[in-house]
Amino acid sequence: MIVGIGILVVLGVALFLLLGGKDSPLGSILPGSEAPVPTFAFTSSISKYEATAIHVDKKKQTAAAKQVTPQIRDVVTKLFQAGYVDPSTWGDTGAIEDLFTKDAQGQLEANVDTLTLGTGADAVYATVQPGKSKLKVTALTDTNAGVIRAMAEPWFNAIAANDDGTFTDISVTGTLFLVKDGNDWKIEAFSLNRELQPGKAPATSASPSETP
Repeated sequence: MIVGIGILVVLGVALFLLLGGKDSPLGSILPGSEAPVPTFAFTSSISKYEATAIHVDKKKQTAAAKQVTPQIRDVVTKLFQAGYVDPSTWGDTGAIEDLFTKDAQGQLEANVDTLTLGTGADAVYATVQPGKSKLKVTALTDTNAGVIRAMAEPWFNAIAANDDGTFTDISVTGTLFLVKDGNDWKIEAFSLNRELQPGKAPATSASPSETP
């Protein structure tokens, strides 16, 4: 009995060290474990400018548009990460309100089903895997080639795994208008359209041990 208990203790300690509790690398494949939340990023982005004055250096305006594009892209990326990719913030306008101006924040609740996956999304969807998405940023320039406003046109694509075992293709397109608010760019107006269609399970790549 003493030897038997000793063996069980040793095996238990070894198993604990192997699994590492909640931080175990095997945790993601154990029954009941939660899949990690994907990190969304636009696959590609382009920038251009629209001048509000004539006789302004085109090279300076092009450079200004390219300089501001990463900042605009960061705002729009955060919007889709919180609104569509992260299940913990589906339908939560509080998670995205800091990306909008004070005036625009008053329009969030009325548009929660396009700015996010929706208030009842957790009762329908299990996870969302973002796909290839792109962004076009147009900078509105002034007489000094400075950017006074920006227009972002996202093409967001993702596939959702539904709770019933089926899949849904998600597509969001439209326009976001941004303005400088202190040191940050914020969304002051928006017009988005969301389309949901029955989808197929995403293809999985073969492991190195599998024969093509």
